[in-house]
Parts: sequence; C-alpha cells; structure tokens
Amino acid sequence: MIRRKEIWAILIVVVGATAVLVYFAARAVGQVMVLQRQNGNVANAIDISGWQAYHNAQYGFSIRYPQNWKIFMGGLAAETPFVALGNPLSGTTTYTIYISMEQNPRSLSSAEYVHQLLANDRAQDAANAKNGPAPTITPQFASNYITAVNGYGAYELFHVFEFDRDAEQIYVAHGTVALRFDFPVSDPNPNIASPANNNAIAHMIVQTLSFD
Repeated sequence: MIRRKEIWAILIVVVGATAVLVYFAARAVGQVMVLQRQNGNVANAIDISGWQAYHNAQYGFSIRYPQNWKIFMGGLAAETPFVALGNPLSGTTTYTIYISMEQNPRSLSSAEYVHQLLANDRAQDAANAKNGPAPTITPQFASNYITAVNGYGAYELFHVFEFDRDAEQIYVAHGTVALRFDFPVSDPNPNIASPANNNAIAHMIVQTLSFD
C-alpha cells in the first residue's frame, strides 16, 4: 500500500508539472500568434515599393526602410558595428531600430546563438557576483521564441528591459554573421514616438532583410 501511495503521489506531481508546462507553452504560442496576426494586418496595409534600400557589403545583407525614416551609419566603426534607423532619430521622443552586426564563428543557428549568448552572460554574472554585488549583464525579458524573418530562421527576446523602455530583440544568424534587431515594443511610452505605429513599421523593415 505504501508503494502504491508513493506511485500515486509521483503521478500527481508529474501531471501537475505537465499542466503547468502546457499552460505556459500555450501562452507563449498565443503571444506569437497575436503578434503575427497584428503584423500581418500591417503588412497588408503598408506599401513598401517606394522605400529606400540599405546594403552592407561587408556583412552581406540588405534591408529597406520608409522614405521619411533617417539612417545613422556612424556606429559602423564601433567594436560591435551597428546602423540605426529612426523616426525620428533625435528629439524629445524618438523611435530607433538598432541593427547590430555580430560574429557567429561557429555558424550557430539563431536559437543556438541566442542561448549561447545568454549562457555566457549568466556565467559572467555569476563570476562577477563572487566579488560582491555587481550590475547584471544578462538581459531581462518576458518571453522568448523561435520565429522567422523573410524566410530566415530567427529568434526573439520579447519585452526586454532597457531602463526607460522595453524592447524586442530579434536575432537572425546566417553563416558566420548574426544580426540583432533591437527596437521598442508597441506599448505606450512618453519617451517613444508613436510606439504602436512605428513598432508595426519596424516589423515590416525587419521582414525586408535579405542576405547576399
């Protein structure tokens, strides 16, 4: 009888844990479906035929962006090169997309690349904590999932905490290069210009990505 009771206890725990995992998995899938549906509606409403083109020969990719958006290329000389697109790029409220170009020497997939980054950040935080309290470098985010960008496999960290704003970070690994698109979420924010509209356009910009 004791053994039977133990078996039932284990079964109850397993069933409970499975139910929790299913709940959170369904919640994550629901979030993705809502985002895809919202972006799909925007895609049908926006004409990108007149958009400007940006091509980076060194990293072998191209994107397109609206005529009224500005581009900043001064970040190409940084340790981690980047370009910024903005509507506007400066002022009391801004909306900026940062496209960072990172090395992916092991040609990891987008998901593998992000999980390796997070593992490295957590290891560094653990090492720093041994010397006393220290700021963490591991990003804080609400959810993460596999997605796609114009047919390329991608991986997103959603609602990433960035002090005065929350952001979406979409990683697209291709060969030995990994691009990180970082832009504000659509939530109302006094520091962000037209966050809902610009976030929808940002997703359209990301979907114009193509590699040489």
